[in-house]
Amino acid sequence: LSSLGLYKSTITDFTTFCRKNRWDIEKIEECDLNTPNAAKRKEKTALDTAEIKLLLSEAFDDIWYINLFRFLLFTGFRKNEAAALLWEDIDLGNEILTVKRGLNSADQITEGKTENVKRDVALTKYAISILQQQRDKLKRANIISPWVFPNQRGGMIKYFEMSSTWDKEIKTRGISHTPHELRHTFISYADANLPLALLKKSVGHSASMDTQKQYSHTTDKDLSAIRAGLEKAFEQIL
Repeated sequence: LSSLGLYKSTITDFTTFCRKNRWDIEKIEECDLNTPNAAKRKEKTALDTAEIKLLLSEAFDDIWYINLFRFLLFTGFRKNEAAALLWEDIDLGNEILTVKRGLNSADQITEGKTENVKRDVALTKYAISILQQQRDKLKRANIISPWVFPNQRGGMIKYFEMSSTWDKEIKTRGISHTPHELRHTFISYADANLPLALLKKSVGHSASMDTQKQYSHTTDKDLSAIRAGLEKAFEQIL
């Protein structure tokens, strides 16, 4: 989303929250939230090799949500999908993760909007390594939680915490991108090593979406091909 589009979405979510809690607010019509046609979208850019290695370095290990961001890099997940992940969604034995839900800006768990969003994802050795590091991190902190990337009390992460942590802890250390550009980075590197149809399945895009420009059922054969292609892509830069 553009910044204006994000503001519109946030205002809509807030007014919905107010109505559910019976707070008195002035009614806002959808037409009042139109964004100008001329509003320009900021072009997304991918992290370069040096920035990727920096993000994966020990210099960032002290950041509580660092494994969430690294996971986004190696899976191309939307940040709301990663925030809502449960350990029960992960089958490490078969190296598969099932995306079932997301976290919206009102901190509500929602089901995927389409069958493309709900999907099985092939986990590469890099993504599995991040999950294992996350499990070890929680164990060291004496945290038992159903959430893969919980807050420091073991509860569900708040939506705003992802962006605020990124701005305070990542941008200030030399990576001038946004969390969503981790997804764009994944797509950029995976594009050369995966057929377009498999790439779309992996990131949850429909067949009609222009995945490269933006950035059905997945069979076991598909998952194996996706895993092999993604590991080849990241082996070239790590």
